[in-house]
Amino acid sequence: MKYLFFICLLACLSCANNEAQENQTAISTNLLILDKDQFNKKLAETQTVQLIDVRTPEEYVAGSIPNSLNIDFYSDDFEKRMKALDKERPVFVYCKSGGRSGKTAKKLQKGGFKEVYDLKGGYTNWSK
Repeated sequence: MKYLFFICLLACLSCANNEAQENQTAISTNLLILDKDQFNKKLAETQTVQLIDVRTPEEYVAGSIPNSLNIDFYSDDFEKRMKALDKERPVFVYCKSGGRSGKTAKKLQKGGFKEVYDLKGGYTNWSK
């Protein structure tokens, strides 16, 4: 009897683990970290782009990717402005080197955005 109970318990744990892995895969498929060339190519191929620069206004004024919208990661209204974006349209996000944009991309992903692209190495990499 104990043997049967143990087998059933293992089977249940195995199913739960597989389901968790499938959910993780589904979540992570809508977030891609792209290098400079991949990012630029995907931007060019995408018609309805939401290109977001999450650096400070001072960083943004010093140089930015054309047609990007500045939403300062450190601003009080950051969360509100990010939630105002269209979840059905692709979002491309970048910062100076990838830290803030990585955090932002994960928030967008968890918030239900369908496609999220993060620029690896940020604007520093893109401007080289």
